This record gives sequence, C-alpha cells and structure tokens, in this order.
Amino acid sequence: MNNKELIDQAFYELINGKQPAAKLPEDLQTELFAKIAQFNAELTQVVMKMSSGQLDEQVVYKGSLAGAIKALQANLKHLTWQTNAIANGDLTQNIAFMGEFSSSFNSMVENLRESRKTIEMKNQELERDLSLAEEIQQTMLGELAKTDFIETHLIYRPLHKVSGDFVFTCCNSGQEFSAFLGDVSGHGIAAALITIMTKTALETIMPDNAPDEVMRQLNSMLAESIPEGMYLTGALVKISADGRMVMTNAAHPVIIVQQHDSEHIRQISGTGLSLGMFAEEIEQYSSSEIHLKTGDRVFLFSDGLLDIKTENGFFGIEGIADLLRSSRQQSLAATMQLLNLIVNEAVVNNAVSDDLTVLALQFTG
Repeated sequence: MNNKELIDQAFYELINGKQPAAKLPEDLQTELFAKIAQFNAELTQVVMKMSSGQLDEQVVYKGSLAGAIKALQANLKHLTWQTNAIANGDLTQNIAFMGEFSSSFNSMVENLRESRKTIEMKNQELERDLSLAEEIQQTMLGELAKTDFIETHLIYRPLHKVSGDFVFTCCNSGQEFSAFLGDVSGHGIAAALITIMTKTALETIMPDNAPDEVMRQLNSMLAESIPEGMYLTGALVKISADGRMVMTNAAHPVIIVQQHDSEHIRQISGTGLSLGMFAEEIEQYSSSEIHLKTGDRVFLFSDGLLDIKTENGFFGIEGIADLLRSSRQQSLAATMQLLNLIVNEAVVNNAVSDDLTVLALQFTG
C-alpha cells in the first residue's frame, strides 16, 4: 500500500471504533490526526446546521457515525414533511421511528384530531343558528309595502347570512307611503337583532309621524336599548299621493333624486347624528321637502354600495350617478337589473366588503 492508502485505512478503522491494523510512521500519524480533526469539524458543522433546521448539508463520509447522522437527517426531513402535512390539515399523520418523541408527536396529532372534531361540531351548530337567524330576519323584515303611486325595487345582499342592513316600508291611513333604509354598525347576529328591534319600533312610530320626529323617537329608544359602541344610520322618506316627499337623514349616505326629464342627479343629505349613540339630540334631526313629478325616481342605499371596489377605485356616488344617467330612458326595473349585475360581478371578484342594500322608488302619479 502507498502512504495515502495506509492513512485512509487507518482513518476508517478509527472512525469505526477499531484499532488500526498497521502501525504508521510518525509523519503519517500527523496526517492521520489532521484528517480525523477535519472529519470531526465537518460532522460538527453538519450537526450544528441540523440543530437549526438546515437538513440539506451533505455527509460525504462513510462509517457508523456518519451513517447515524445521515439517518437522523433522513428522519428529520420526513418529520418535517409530516409536520407540513399536518399544518395543511392532514391529521392522519403518525410516526413510529423516533422512540419516545414518536409517542408525544402522535399524542399531539390525536389531540388536534379531537379538537378539530369539536370545532367542526361547533361550526355546524353555529351554521344552523345563523341559518335560523337568517330565516327569522327575512320573515321579520317582511315584504315592501304596495301603493298605487309608488313603484318599488330592492337589492338586498348581506355580506354574510344575516345583515346589519334593513328596509322597512309602510302606508298609513292617509295613503302616505314611507320608506326607511337603515345600516347597523358591524355585522353578524348582534347587528341583525338590532335590525329586528328597530323594525318593530318603526311599525309603531313611522306611519303617522313626520320623518324628523321618527328619527327623534327612534334615537331615544335605541340609546336605551342597544349595547354601547353600536349605532344605526338611516334615511327616511315619506311620499304623498300628490308627489310631496319629506326626507330625513341620520348620518346615512345621501338620498338621490333623479328627475324623469333631466340628467341632473340631486343628492340630498340631512343633519343629525347616528341613531342610538346619544340619548339626547345633540344635533337636531331636520327634514327636507321636494315635490315629485310623475316618473321621478328616488334611491336610498347603504354605504356597502359606495364601497364596491372597481378598477378605478371605489364605485362611489359618481358610479351610481353615471349608471342612473346612462339608463335614464330605461325602466326602473331595467336600471336596477343593471345595478344588480354590477353587484353580482363585485361579489364574484370579492370586491364587496359590507352588507349592501339599495331601495329604488318611482313616483307613478
């Protein structure tokens, strides 16, 4: 054997726990010790990287120690794969190659399986409760009131099963038609319960009171009834058979009036804070009055319509106005159908972030 072969043989005998068969000269022993030192340094580096999660370092040596490190690398890589599978929802994973650690790992996975079963059962219960709440809300809010001089159309699109938006319409004994569109802060069951509470109150106070007085009484009732931090915005119109329309707005988006013989889009706002924030009337609720002509249209909507995301930003008032101008010669039903197409496309593109409601009225005379 040449010197390199002698050193290699002695090296592999030593790292496998054997006494070298041949006695090496002193100069070859120095080379052998240097090779062993390099071996220790390289394996130490591999182990240090493994301890920090780096499992791709190659072990070029053979022998029992190098083989043990390679086996540990392989086990850790497989464990990493299984852990990623669990993170992605696969709770069928089990390991049986790492002793006591295997038992702890498998116990953890079993606990996760049981937790997921519990969560799934709770989710099913919640889904049933939400479906029931949806049915109750739809039943309580009811249908739109009908009268000879008003044509009505509605787009109602909750963000989830139940909504913080609602519409209530009615006619009184004097043949006045009233419509209220409200938007409760927040979403979910709490907001839906407030819509039902508000609708019940409106059944009593809206038919025979002026719009500003309706807002005043409603604010007082809600301030005493709803949780702190929640509130309601609303727009209310009352229309007589002769075309007289009185409007009140409580911190709600503007009411839009579109005249049948003009491209002008009139935006009517109002004064008064959100309903239910303060028991006292800090800012007085005020009313506006206009006279509708046959064919004039009135639009009430929640801010979910304004907040639809488009390629050019938010839909906003300008988006609504452009649509109304472009469809001015079409029927109100056709205009609302076009708006509904925009809403449906926005829903598909995840461009809707709030409950969305639009109530359209046309004075037919």
